[in-house]
Amino acid sequence: MGRRLNIENLTDEECEKILAVIQKDFTLRQKEKERLGTLEEKVDQEKQKQTILAEQKKFNESCCIRCCQPFGLIFNRRQICRLCEFNVCKSCRVYFKEFRGYACNFCLEQRDLKHKSCDWFYTSVCRRFKRFGSAKVVRSLYKRKSYCKLKLRPV
Repeated sequence: MGRRLNIENLTDEECEKILAVIQKDFTLRQKEKERLGTLEEKVDQEKQKQTILAEQKKFNESCCIRCCQPFGLIFNRRQICRLCEFNVCKSCRVYFKEFRGYACNFCLEQRDLKHKSCDWFYTSVCRRFKRFGSAKVVRSLYKRKSYCKLKLRPV
């Protein structure tokens, strides 16, 4: 596939339909961005809390870094999270076979956010290409002279 999109064979009606689909895609992306924004805020707050509590020398030896519950000898024993390496209590952790150990709920939320936001994908694509996806299509449509004339007509 070439670097430029060839849209010369499309009719004005087809161009309008394509733009309507792109507009709908843009609206859905905005809603998804807002939803992920609340998750990001929650993750950032937890990171700040973790940073403050980690500065206390022996805090994590006796209390959970996530919920601040004290550890016991028999009940609510501490386990080390394989991802962040902090001690967490029973209610703040989940066992994973792939890690062969425990992971805290916060680290799992952080991984989930990274996967849902596709941030890893968009950052690599943005580095490689100036325009991609719908941005490239919209630019090609607006460059087309006949379509621009159609849009500039008074309604």
